Amino acid sequence: RKNRLVFLKSDFAFDTVSSPTDPYRVPLGLDARNGLIALADSESNGIRLVRGENPEAMLDRLGLSSPMDVKWTPSGELLVSDWGNKRIVLASSQGNVLRALPLAFAPGMLTLDTKGTFFVCQPHENRVQIYSNDFKPAQNILLTNASHPRGILFHQNRLYITAQNSHKVLI
Repeated sequence: RKNRLVFLKSDFAFDTVSSPTDPYRVPLGLDARNGLIALADSESNGIRLVRGENPEAMLDRLGLSSPMDVKWTPSGELLVSDWGNKRIVLASSQGNVLRALPLAFAPGMLTLDTKGTFFVCQPHENRVQIYSNDFKPAQNILLTNASHPRGILFHQNRLYITAQNSHKVLI
């Protein structure tokens, strides 16, 4: 809860600490594309765009409530896990809502594959929900013996999931 973005060198030594004039308010999930970092700023109810170490824009007209995570889509839009409103939002990089998917649960962290299929953690139900790139439910994965999925990453055709309460990484 230091409300900052920390930049590390390749040897993991501190490089710089970002303390913008308008401070981060519980920064959570983030992603980068073409040198632009998108950051879910949970208590500010927006998505911050940061280039290098410099805040570039605050997307705060999306109607978000406690966004948990944000990922760039293959086509350059932002997919946002809108925890407080129980929905997934697809937004333009200019901050316009392009699409919203209402959910029956508060979504946690999310990830996408190269085709735009997205995976959403449902921590309190020990599930991962999978949606096709056209926002249709595709699959529901129940994680047995691995409670509270938190972090999720699709990398090299594998899905990695951290299970907080069981101290596991699932592949």
